[in-house]
Amino acid sequence: SRRSPDTSLKRSDDRHKTVTSPCSETDFAFLATDVEVDPGEEARTIWLCDVMSALDAIDESRSAVSSGMTSRRERFYYIGQTSMLVFREDIVKGHHAFRAKTAEHAIIVDDVFKKTVKEAGLKGVSYQDFLKPL
Repeated sequence: SRRSPDTSLKRSDDRHKTVTSPCSETDFAFLATDVEVDPGEEARTIWLCDVMSALDAIDESRSAVSSGMTSRRERFYYIGQTSMLVFREDIVKGHHAFRAKTAEHAIIVDDVFKKTVKEAGLKGVSYQDFLKPL
């Protein structure tokens, strides 16, 4: 099933990068940042993380989601807590994480990604299950 984390995973440490990169090698991009530390503190790397894949994969006929049109006449979706999303598997196949192209604030992950994060004990990521309406 597909889920959306409540966070956009914008900042990551080495451990997060090490865990998520192999799970979804083509879906993430990481950029190392410069970090200033106090004298005597161990230097560490903080990564900016972005989900690169943007897929137009929401099956509107089988989903319960409101939509609208931008000023450029492009469709977008209002994804909220009462939304129920169904994705076209032929489009999402092979992706463990992606942005919904028509709702780019929504990062969608699958059970493989969620299991990988849980088994690694990573903290700070929560999920909203959009396959079951609240």
